[in-house]
Amino acid sequence: SDDRTVKVWDLRNMRAPLTSIQLDSQVNKLAISQSGMIAIPQDNRHVSIFDISGAKLTRLPRDSRKCHMRMVSSVAWAADSDCWRSQANLFSAGFDRLALGWKVKNKEDASTGAAGKTRTKEAGY
Repeated sequence: SDDRTVKVWDLRNMRAPLTSIQLDSQVNKLAISQSGMIAIPQDNRHVSIFDISGAKLTRLPRDSRKCHMRMVSSVAWAADSDCWRSQANLFSAGFDRLALGWKVKNKEDASTGAAGKTRTKEAGY
């Protein structure tokens, strides 16, 4: 939203959000994976990844060769059955007219690196 927050609600009890995520930029069209990861595209050229409880997992790189050069407008997770999932499972589109594929591993899939970290890399599309 424009107030730089994402709130996760239990639709049966709308009194208070289950999770409130505060961000440093405005939020655009987000996507939730089947494993419960939330990809949040932002106006500041980042895509932040959080788990459903609001814990920050990672932020996709902002390297001039590996990222969007203008605001990221939307993201979409690939379904588990999609054939390209081995190379990319998250796709982002931005106002720079680029569509990028990213390989995002959740905490359970990460076999290397620090415990609890999410590893990301850009797929070659």
